[in-house]
Amino acid sequence: MTFLITVIAIILTYMIYSAINTLIVLLVGPRFGFEVGTIMFWGGLFTKTDGKWVRTRGKFKLFPQAGMKTDTSGYLQDDPEKAVLPLDITALAIHFLVTVGLFFAFLATPETGSPINWRSVMLWVFISGAGFLFMFICLFIKSHFLKKTGLEAYNRDLTAMLRRGEYFPESWMKMPEELPFRGYSQRTKIIYYGYYFLYMLWSGQYDRLYLPMHETAVYLRNRTYVMSDTHLYYDVVFYYSRFEFDPSAAQYFMDRIRSVLAADPDANAKRVLAYYAYGVENDREKARYFINEALAVVDKFSLPGMERELERRLVTELDERLASEGVI
Repeated sequence: MTFLITVIAIILTYMIYSAINTLIVLLVGPRFGFEVGTIMFWGGLFTKTDGKWVRTRGKFKLFPQAGMKTDTSGYLQDDPEKAVLPLDITALAIHFLVTVGLFFAFLATPETGSPINWRSVMLWVFISGAGFLFMFICLFIKSHFLKKTGLEAYNRDLTAMLRRGEYFPESWMKMPEELPFRGYSQRTKIIYYGYYFLYMLWSGQYDRLYLPMHETAVYLRNRTYVMSDTHLYYDVVFYYSRFEFDPSAAQYFMDRIRSVLAADPDANAKRVLAYYAYGVENDREKARYFINEALAVVDKFSLPGMERELERRLVTELDERLASEGVI
């Protein structure tokens, strides 16, 4: 009995730490230019739209997950890691204090003769909390003190360029194997594919999309959904709906993110839904509805410059196609 309760307590501890992390970003993030736009908790999906939180049904997730947006209306630093450093320091301090509190709670728990040894349970609660804190410290050090090199550093530079509304360097937008970087992880490669996909759409080089999108699809199939992968799902659903027409593949990935996609108020989400409705569901009226929604918010898209212009172009393309078919 004590073992079962200890396991449950450890799981609850990780849930609490995940919830604390979400609350830190939710309550403290705005002071540093960050805002939580989406929270996924158990079967609930909470999305902030026009300043109000809207709840819809989502995929069941044991630990809370939050999707964070950056305020792009003001000054943006060249290094994305520097922008998030104050928030990460605050989160680290709070997690440290919580872990210290768990340690003192363990010391204050007396030994009892009851069937459940609560002191043993509290010990494992503290150990699991310390484990979460250790992982957070490792991620903190990796993000802010270990110098990024190779493709990982290049991804960081592309992120900063995108947030500033700049255009990617044409001569450097190649397949990863053609770039002068070696020793990168599969995750780093897939993240780069997201930027590569964006640039190939921008430059109209659609024939170069097959390999990166298939590798991305395989990568996503082999892992459970996490919110940091959302944009990758958007890419593959759009790709299989618009370019390599594969309804079964598009539906497979759509089923994983349908609730997130439906709750996303941004133009890129509306564009993916429009092309999916047109290509996979063969529903012109539904596609028209999402096109109108995308056009209504495209000027408010969170990223300026290149990506905002691309969203307008892609939505307008389908808009004109529907108009030619008499769907007004």
